[in-house]
Amino acid sequence: MNYICCKLSTFYNIQCYINFFTEYHNKNAVDGHFGILSHWFIEGEKIQNIFTINNLISLFQNKANKVSTQVDFIIYTHTEVRNKIERLIINNFQAYMSFLMINNKLLASTASYLDGTNYIEVSFKKIIIIDKRKTKYAPVQKRTNNISTIMGPRSKETLYLRIKLQNPQATSLM
Repeated sequence: MNYICCKLSTFYNIQCYINFFTEYHNKNAVDGHFGILSHWFIEGEKIQNIFTINNLISLFQNKANKVSTQVDFIIYTHTEVRNKIERLIINNFQAYMSFLMINNKLLASTASYLDGTNYIEVSFKKIIIIDKRKTKYAPVQKRTNNISTIMGPRSKETLYLRIKLQNPQATSLM
């Protein structure tokens, strides 16, 4: 909440809404965006191998250009060790389903609206705590047979088939 409401909205000078829905209810633009990316990935790996994150971004950028959509794909690299967590503490947090930060004022609603109407200002405070979590970062994924983990299942199957056809003894390595 702190990152989206305070940092992201300030950094890009945008209004950021956060909506909480019960499971399997309501979809938003983010869900649609990831659906499109998943579809593009499945289509893309049928015609090209995707070995690196740069291959993936190039694929997505080409697809976006074909549908005349301006999208910036950024590789997030955060190499600094995080020792502290900034938290946003909101009074009666569970009573609200939707939040919006405007001019350092946090607005909340018991329903989900994307136009800012029917929101009320709620009090909040920011606190910084020491990060004691053992699993702060996503686990490092190991490569198998030097095949990148970003490669999709269809590309992997094709590659494994090629390896098998070239060297029948390689089956024990897979």
